[in-house]
Amino acid sequence: MLQLLFRSKAEVAVLGIVLFSEGLHLREISRRAGISPSEAKRELDTLVQAGVLIRTPKGNLSTYALNEKCPFLNDLRNLYLRTEGTIPLLAKKFSKISGLRYAFVYGSFASGRFTERSDVDLMVIGDVDPDEIDAACFAVQKSTLNEINYIIWSEEDFRKKAKEQGAFTKSITKKEKIWLVGDEDEFERDVKKA
Repeated sequence: MLQLLFRSKAEVAVLGIVLFSEGLHLREISRRAGISPSEAKRELDTLVQAGVLIRTPKGNLSTYALNEKCPFLNDLRNLYLRTEGTIPLLAKKFSKISGLRYAFVYGSFASGRFTERSDVDLMVIGDVDPDEIDAACFAVQKSTLNEINYIIWSEEDFRKKAKEQGAFTKSITKKEKIWLVGDEDEFERDVKKA
């Protein structure tokens, strides 16, 4: 999908690598993206020119790192995640699981405060087979290299926890979420009904 906004698959691949890394050399970016170094350099130069990256020469090598002062960096990360990365892969896998009422990502991933080493915090609510959730998460984890930590609540557990209004339940309802299954309004109504 991002390829429609950007010029090429190569640009999207390079963007995905640099958005979640802490500074890499040209050859490493090229290797990870599966493109030639000259193609990677062209895409990196575009991102430097746009203010997304900072190029730091070190001898005859250059390191490319995110420009943390870029005003739209978090927006770009979120756009990437919602269209190319972990989020659409999870949503696709979860669309095939029966009994799933709600599934959402929360924590640093949802709030945009994540790094290459951040894990994905996932809440799953419904009467589901835990093995199906595990298989879906494992498949996505394998392709994205993001560790996925999930919590599964049955619908009955969800109603009990919503009624008790414990610290975790309160914090979960207030945190930013990226919805995979269900939506915020329906979720809030169910929390209030309990």
